[in-house]
Amino acid sequence: MKIDDIKHVAVIGAGDMGHGIAQVCLMTGYTVSMYDIKDEFVEKGKSRIEWSLNKLAEKARISEKDRDTYLGKLTISTNMEEVVKNADLCVEAAPENLDLKKKIFGDLDKYAPKHAILASNTSNMSITEIGEATKRPDKVAGLHYFNPPVMMQLIEIIKGEKTSDETINVLIDLAKKSTKNPVVSKDHPGFIVNRINAITMLLIHTMLDKKEYKAEEIDAAAMMMGMRMGPYELMDFVGLDVAYHSMNYLADRLDKDYTPTPSMKKLVDAGKLGKKTGEGIYKWPETGRPDIDRDAECDFDVMDLMRVQINEAAKVLEEGIAIRGAKDIDTAMKKGMNNPFGPFELAENADLPELTAYMDGLADKYGLEVFRAHKWVRDGTLMEHTKAVEAAPEEASPFEFENVEVTKDEENFVTTIMLNNPPLNLISQGLLDDLSKALDLLWDDEKTRVIVIRGSANCFSAGAQIDPSLMLDAVPFVLYEYVRKGQMTFKKLRQISKIVIAAMERFALGGGLEMAMHCDLRIAKESCKMGLPEVQLGLFPAWGGTQIMRRHIGLGRTMDLVMSSRRVKAEDAEEMGLITKEVDDDKFEEYVYKYAKKLAIGCAPMSVAVAKRLVNETAEGDLDTGYNAEALGAGVVYVSEDSKEGFMARVIEKRDPNFEGK
Repeated sequence: MKIDDIKHVAVIGAGDMGHGIAQVCLMTGYTVSMYDIKDEFVEKGKSRIEWSLNKLAEKARISEKDRDTYLGKLTISTNMEEVVKNADLCVEAAPENLDLKKKIFGDLDKYAPKHAILASNTSNMSITEIGEATKRPDKVAGLHYFNPPVMMQLIEIIKGEKTSDETINVLIDLAKKSTKNPVVSKDHPGFIVNRINAITMLLIHTMLDKKEYKAEEIDAAAMMMGMRMGPYELMDFVGLDVAYHSMNYLADRLDKDYTPTPSMKKLVDAGKLGKKTGEGIYKWPETGRPDIDRDAECDFDVMDLMRVQINEAAKVLEEGIAIRGAKDIDTAMKKGMNNPFGPFELAENADLPELTAYMDGLADKYGLEVFRAHKWVRDGTLMEHTKAVEAAPEEASPFEFENVEVTKDEENFVTTIMLNNPPLNLISQGLLDDLSKALDLLWDDEKTRVIVIRGSANCFSAGAQIDPSLMLDAVPFVLYEYVRKGQMTFKKLRQISKIVIAAMERFALGGGLEMAMHCDLRIAKESCKMGLPEVQLGLFPAWGGTQIMRRHIGLGRTMDLVMSSRRVKAEDAEEMGLITKEVDDDKFEEYVYKYAKKLAIGCAPMSVAVAKRLVNETAEGDLDTGYNAEALGAGVVYVSEDSKEGFMARVIEKRDPNFEGK
């Protein structure tokens, strides 16, 4: 099976995770059927999907047409056989009860087509044991989304003892198609994220038990360090029962030291499970987040949470749980737990003797050996071991990046560069680096004549992702280099000898619009909004915005858009010359690629290279300089093999030419 064979997804469970997974699959373009045991459960799940899609439409993150299309592809039922009969992929999102999951998978095996992949959203239970309930263990895997699935960018893919590489590769491609970051884990209690996170939960609940700190103090300190939620609020958000059952499972399968603390047991026994019940560690309002004093002060060092994660990450690496190595562990903790850095990124500059003393001190203080320093931390060889990476199930490619995805259609000479920092594809320094490297690799690629730049999650880019420390502790030279990096990267879009098309959806704002303006052609969805909001932030468009926009729309209109920061619709942008073409939302993708293929097949590469350079380099020069540049270019192009082929094909033989770039 390949990713293109998946057309219909069945989701078993319509609760917090199930309805969210169903929505992700709908927004990826699949037909989805959703099951639960009661009508009221599936109806509630459907209404939550409707509410979420309406909110996204209200905020212009999707169009109303897209919303209606997604909802039109959703069906619900309490009849499992009916739900899964046409499924190519089944995703189970039932409560964390192993016996229940085995029963569900037995039923799925009976009712689903023989080719269908059966996946569990379990956060720590054995995929191998679940697969034993079926006659197709090679097609059983873990597909662990994080809460809330629509927003969180990580999917853990778990390989059971009998799971095939083919199944794993399809699920990796599924995650990428859903604009998520996939990591691959061996079937082991807790997998990657929850195994590492469990040691953090054990520490903070032990401290809470011993009344060393207040939950609010530690959460405030964590948020001050850049975390979106502190560890206690996050546990409340996910559900204390989930954490409680996870710790019990790890205590049973891994080490008794993970036994839930008395304070956690007391909350769960009292039905205080966090957000879902309105109270847990905090009291939760009907909407929004609990009232946490972000200015609460204490002497707790948030880096202690990172220290225990580094130590546990060493164990995960040694035990081979992260099949693709240390990078997956860092990605998992950043994308799954919203940590600003991965454990090995932190370990690179860590004082390992100090870390050893700290971990040993925790083990002695609390009488819990799971805190004891790992041998690689103790002997100082940790970073050496992160370099060894087992082969991934998929073949490595020079075009694999963290922040962009490169897809080549060699038959039609069209390559797509997908910006991959959803939901708004903010332009980070990492994204600039990856875009620059991708363009370098494509520079002399004879199989690429047209490059399409677009954004994941149906959004081009809403601008730069600015590190607050870069602005609040501004150093002129550092800012200068940051701006120059953006300018030099975007300049490559104008210099590369390929036709570059910006396919603009939802938002093209700030740096996103500046990137698009450096492309040769700009095609926008009818619903796309564009603008340069920088001056309202006390900044100005410095990635070429003040220079290149006036070349497209003139001085007066440029002044208006830069100074007013107003957003313009695609229709108005086309009228003023800011974009090449406005296209109806439902015809957008078809139009972009039909146009790209037409240009790639129908235009001689050498002619394109010279013509593009002439148009760009002489746009502001005097006429005589332009004439001279054209004459010099003609001396190269008019004697080329492509020139002879074009004349012979179109003028003499009345056929389509076969250009070879010679």
